[in-house]
Amino acid sequence: MDNFSKKYDRDQFIKFIKEKSNFKSLNKEFKTGSNKLFKSIQQIGLIQLDEDIPVYEVEHNSKNDPRIELTRNFFSILSANSIRTSIVIFFCNDSQKYRLSLIESSLKWVDNSKVKREFSSPKRLSFLLGEDAKIHTPFNQFKDKIKNYEDLKSRFDKEVVTEEFFENYKRLFLDLSKYLKEDKNFSEFSKKINLSIYLFAKKLLGQIVFCYFLQKKSWLGAKKNTSLDNGDSNFLRNRFTIVQKNKKNYFNDFLEPLFYLGLNFDNNNSYCEILDCKIPYLNGGLFEPIENYDWEAENLNIPNEIFSNKEKTGVLDIFDLYNFTVDEHEDLDVDIAIDPEMLGNVYEKLLDIEKREEKGTYYTPKELAIYMCRTSIVNFLSQNIKTTENIEFNKLFFETNEYEACKKYFKRIDSLLENISICDPCIGSGAFPVTMMNEISNLRLKLNGGREEDKDQLIHDYKKHFIQNNIYGVDIEPGAVEIAKLRLWLSLIVDIKDIKNINALPNLDYKIMQGDSLIDEYHGIKFEEENTDDLFGADDELKKVTNELQKKQSEYFNLKYLKSKISKRKEVQELLKKILLIALDQQTSKLNFNKNKKKYLKLTEIIKKNINEISSTYAVKEFFFWKLFFSNVFKAKGGFDIVIANPPYVFTRDVDWEEDYKKFIIKKYLNFNENISSGRIQTNKINLYIVFQVLGLNLINENGVSCFIVPNTTLRSVIHKNFRKHALDKSNIIEIVDLKANAFIGVTTSPVIILKNNKTNPKNKIKIIDTDFRKHKAVELSDVHYIKQDNLKTNPFYVFNIFSKDKDLEIISKIRKEKTYLKNLSKFIIEGIVAKNELIHDRKVNNKCRKFIRGGDVKRYRVEYNNEYIEYDRDRIHRARPDELWRARKKIFIQRISGGKKPLVCSVDENKYLSFASTNVLLLLEEFEKNYSYEVICTLLNSKLINYFYSKTFSNGSELTVNISTSYLEEIPIPKKNSHTSKIFNEINKVYNKEIDKNLNYETNTLDELVYALYDLNKEEQTFVDNYFL
Repeated sequence: MDNFSKKYDRDQFIKFIKEKSNFKSLNKEFKTGSNKLFKSIQQIGLIQLDEDIPVYEVEHNSKNDPRIELTRNFFSILSANSIRTSIVIFFCNDSQKYRLSLIESSLKWVDNSKVKREFSSPKRLSFLLGEDAKIHTPFNQFKDKIKNYEDLKSRFDKEVVTEEFFENYKRLFLDLSKYLKEDKNFSEFSKKINLSIYLFAKKLLGQIVFCYFLQKKSWLGAKKNTSLDNGDSNFLRNRFTIVQKNKKNYFNDFLEPLFYLGLNFDNNNSYCEILDCKIPYLNGGLFEPIENYDWEAENLNIPNEIFSNKEKTGVLDIFDLYNFTVDEHEDLDVDIAIDPEMLGNVYEKLLDIEKREEKGTYYTPKELAIYMCRTSIVNFLSQNIKTTENIEFNKLFFETNEYEACKKYFKRIDSLLENISICDPCIGSGAFPVTMMNEISNLRLKLNGGREEDKDQLIHDYKKHFIQNNIYGVDIEPGAVEIAKLRLWLSLIVDIKDIKNINALPNLDYKIMQGDSLIDEYHGIKFEEENTDDLFGADDELKKVTNELQKKQSEYFNLKYLKSKISKRKEVQELLKKILLIALDQQTSKLNFNKNKKKYLKLTEIIKKNINEISSTYAVKEFFFWKLFFSNVFKAKGGFDIVIANPPYVFTRDVDWEEDYKKFIIKKYLNFNENISSGRIQTNKINLYIVFQVLGLNLINENGVSCFIVPNTTLRSVIHKNFRKHALDKSNIIEIVDLKANAFIGVTTSPVIILKNNKTNPKNKIKIIDTDFRKHKAVELSDVHYIKQDNLKTNPFYVFNIFSKDKDLEIISKIRKEKTYLKNLSKFIIEGIVAKNELIHDRKVNNKCRKFIRGGDVKRYRVEYNNEYIEYDRDRIHRARPDELWRARKKIFIQRISGGKKPLVCSVDENKYLSFASTNVLLLLEEFEKNYSYEVICTLLNSKLINYFYSKTFSNGSELTVNISTSYLEEIPIPKKNSHTSKIFNEINKVYNKEIDKNLNYETNTLDELVYALYDLNKEEQTFVDNYFL
């Protein structure tokens, strides 16, 4: 494997590939035709797996390795020869570097009956190898022999590398944090300036990572009389060696001067005297000292061993293992290396370490972020460009001339994109802002054109404009805010090819901000008027001060020098204090103090006392005043054009929040003031992904769109019914994308994308996209249909049964027609016992023990008793349920946790078992036992037809486990008893009892046919239902 770090040699490569696979040598030349990029293309062999994989050697003429151009040209050759998958070596004799690539494309469906072998969705995944290459990753990936194609594909899996890098990064972060906590000097220092150790460690590692990207570009360490981009590509390591030799401290004597006197100081001709080399001035805040930290006076002395040691576990030791890439990157060509997008994933996971897991945050895969950004942009354009033509704005993102119809709108489109306002209210690691920036910048380049040689600079300028004018973000975690800023800065740096074009990075303090997006008041005092875009009612004095605030924030964006930035921040803070005090006076003057005088005077005192903290740029805030902090957006547009987010997936019952916080959330976001018979909202059943969706609709303007990725329980959970009705009544739901299970790495949640606007059109049709994202790594548009939004308003609990098409709705209507409901026949439909495990035994330990079953013991038509007992002591059982339930001669057990297309699984019980909460228990009213019988009800619930009904109406056929809600069981239609149905009931009883007596498997087909007859389904309808289960 040492040969991976040497120039490409065919014989050595073939020797390697023979060791790792069943390889057959060939020597077949491909003609390159008129393509001048390629010198020769040879097939040098086949890897013989479950399918033969051709191996090609491609010699090209460009020493500079134009990756994207090489990839596109080679794709054309493969397509012409109908080659779908291959291993390819790309090399140039004039270069010491080469790439080992896996190329794969898809087979495209033409219609329902056949597949066309078309070269679609091609992707090239590569390792950069050769002299001075970082071979740690390819070495690890190719240790073992290749077993099959899936195994080969896994060797090029970037997710594996991401996971490994994250584990290493996490350990570095924890080790650094542990040292800082235990170091007496640092502990005293952090307390003195009220500094979070986690935040310091995270920022330091982020600064070093940023420098790895800079040294990859050779922008660090150039000598005084040379070009700035003639630096040392191993600068950080080489300087460590010098520091060690001189017995200095790497942090104090090198890193801090590099950060604060180099990267954050505008030196003459970029020459940093203390380091005796050139360092580019970047500005932006990343390399600015933490507030109140006098780095020159403090002597923190972080040991050199933290950065490099004999065990090779230091920061530099680990980072030196990896290839940090700053090359051009597109979906079709992916380097297996550390790039800014991968860092986003790593940083999002890193937030978990600070109890972020209780906030339920998951990294949004790049492909999903791209899709959500594009569909949001397309629908924003559709909302704001009114035309009688059916313009498909999504074709703007295509590489072909299919967007020809949009051309006459280019000027209008560019104007909208130039002035668009976008917000992520739970920004995390910045996946959406970065993706939005890339998509809009590339789109504007396409709209406006320009010379090829100016492309990189134009993209950079569009990105900087976007950051300054278009993007806003908030997160409750200070660490997340810093990470999002870092990713935006990195995205500007990596695009610059010529260092002469580098400009100071923008200051993002008033663009990406820390705060609790959901709280817009402080100690009960509101600073913003409801139902208006004006700030606090905005009288003339406030308008004047607010205008001045916007001006100061805008000036701050491009400031270069630390002193001027500190001065401007103080000006902004003073204006914020002035606005808040005026608002406080206005608020309190409206109040009647006769009843609450002491309370309000005390609050006023608290606010005036803490006014510096409230208005501070860097103080951690447990609130966020949207119309104040982003006043320019609300003043100009009344809200954002796009709000896009992947909000926290967490129940309030799972976190330690104060009851007052929960009550505030209910009052602000979940009291919809609509006539919904919902009962009291329980404070332990609030889920933040619902609350953020309400916030999203509140933040968009009249023509704006809201795009969220949330769990699919949004569509069907009983507790979210009020939100669904609110969404149906107050917005147009434009699109729902069902992504299936495991769309997020390592998470079993099945998410959906929901796109909405603030319009209300009774004729609105919702676009439904059914796709398996984990399988396709993309949002495939092959299964698309539309449903009428108004149809959802008639569903029980306003469930979004998005996969019920016209024929489904027709059959469901027939099933419901002139029926009674299970709730009308039942005395109880209730969950089983809730008790601690200490009461459950595998034998009878005392006279209180009763036979006990769990949901998994319930099968269709039978219970498999598993020899468990429960001590039935009602004083010790949390929820014992009525005794009547357990004494009953008969009852029905129903699995409560189920899923798939047949989620209902039940059995009649005559053994007086007690059951755990993983079951639902059904007891009929006595007057209905003779009319229907437990056997009939059990047969209906187990039948194909009622499973079809439940799956299509309530659970959307979810592949993951779903809670079989008692509320939904109550809504199952049951035929009324009459002469026709009585005969069928009797026949069901006969078949059921015959099989019980014989102790055989049930004649489920016969029972299913009887159920079809009971609901009057014809043969065509029966076949349609049967086909659902195929």
